[in-house]
Amino acid sequence: MTDFAPVQEKLTAIMTAHTDYAKGSFEANKQYFAKLATLKTPDEAIQLTTDHMKSARETFVAEAKKIGELYKTFLHGSLTF
Repeated sequence: MTDFAPVQEKLTAIMTAHTDYAKGSFEANKQYFAKLATLKTPDEAIQLTTDHMKSARETFVAEAKKIGELYKTFLHGSLTF
């Protein structure tokens, strides 16, 4: 009989990584909109938006690499019996 515990562990790690990224992204966006609502000038809003988008992109790229590696590990382990 096949033991699916390693497969389940890898899938759980992937789902946890997706969930953590989504939570972090939601919180960052919430903070962005809270700060945006307090700004007085368009220049401040543009700077805040630029900084937020740069940070969001950097976070996305880092998390995508991390999640991609998790998928790679999962598929490599799943295809070798």
